[in-house]
Amino acid sequence: MDMMKFQALALRTESPPNDETIKRLVRTYPMYSEQLEEIVHLGGFLDHLKKYIFYRRQDGTVEDQLPPVWPTGEKRERIEQMARILHGLIGIITEAGELAEEVVNYIEGKKSELDTDHISEEVFDGCLWYGNLILSAINKTIPQVAEQGIAKLQVRFPHKFTEEAAEHRDTTAEMTRFQEAGKTAP
Repeated sequence: MDMMKFQALALRTESPPNDETIKRLVRTYPMYSEQLEEIVHLGGFLDHLKKYIFYRRQDGTVEDQLPPVWPTGEKRERIEQMARILHGLIGIITEAGELAEEVVNYIEGKKSELDTDHISEEVFDGCLWYGNLILSAINKTIPQVAEQGIAKLQVRFPHKFTEEAAEHRDTTAEMTRFQEAGKTAP
């Protein structure tokens, strides 16, 4: 799928922020800001592990904390099978942490301007690069999954986003259409 077409079709289903959304976003900030800080912390921790595991950086603190017993048997086999997917998953979380840090720092006034290049980089790293790694591990492509996702969204929101359609979803029909589109996508 052409990525410009994908973006236009995907944004057609966006729930655009209105005055009520903004009021709720502002009012609930104390609740989700704590969670964003946790994502920043978790992302940093996992980034440390990711660099040790996948980029083979020497790190005495990680090595000192390793458990004496390693998983064996079926669990070990499953971990080994999931190596690329785990790399992608951990990468997505670490990049989400960096994105959350950028947003929180701007909201909290620690940065006077929003760094849109940094945000773009984190979205590329987290969504596209690591997402592509996961999709490759399961023999799928970004354009194929984009096509499937749009097909699913067209079931959910035939014309555009509506609160009614968001509230009363037919997840079975959505998944059926997602799967069907996967059979025909390039």
